[in-house]
Amino acid sequence: MNSITAVIFDMDGLLLDTEPISQLAWQRAGKELGFEIPTSLSLQAIGRTAKDIKALFRSKLDESFPIDSFLDKASFHYREMLREKPAPVKPGVFELLNYLEMEGIPKGVATSTRRDLAEHKLISTGLAERFQFVVAGNEVDRGKPAPDIFLRVAELLQTAPKNCLVLEDSLMGVHGAVAAEMTVFMIPDLIAPTDEIRRIAHGIYGSLLVLREEFERGNITLAGVAVGDSPI
Repeated sequence: MNSITAVIFDMDGLLLDTEPISQLAWQRAGKELGFEIPTSLSLQAIGRTAKDIKALFRSKLDESFPIDSFLDKASFHYREMLREKPAPVKPGVFELLNYLEMEGIPKGVATSTRRDLAEHKLISTGLAERFQFVVAGNEVDRGKPAPDIFLRVAELLQTAPKNCLVLEDSLMGVHGAVAAEMTVFMIPDLIAPTDEIRRIAHGIYGSLLVLREEFERGNITLAGVAVGDSPI
């Protein structure tokens, strides 16, 4: 393990419990257009940019599927649900942020969400001010699983990639962090870790609360001590 001197967070499914909202928005949009969106397909979209989601749906659905209308409707429903109620913050987020701030560890966000929506969600939940930098999916050439977004956050934090710890809930995100040659822990949300993810991730934890406890117990340190066995 290299010395960890900065932490990079994913947003949806990691900081915020928004993935079920996305799933519901896609189902509503599909129903309005007369299409049933397979759950297996909508789960594959987790962690991807809007551009990559469009490419994914086009590759999996019939050519007659109105992808642009679908994404417009899904975005409308998603934003309406967030207007009605701010996105729930995942358990352990504030506790972990407090711990990292006490330790003087800089933090950034690497999210596949577009800048305007990412800012809205972070501001409405009181999280925006807790991070030095946020990089959004529309601000890099390639989305996860490419390493671009993680490398950009590391650059802004003025931290070498090998000294960054990435916290992710998605398979795409774990692959992207590994491609960036960063330490990565998965905190699963809607998708369980695959055998491959268990092999390449440096740790898998049930929640950010569990992860913070591991820090406090000294099982994971911010000075490069090897990570112990993952609790799950």
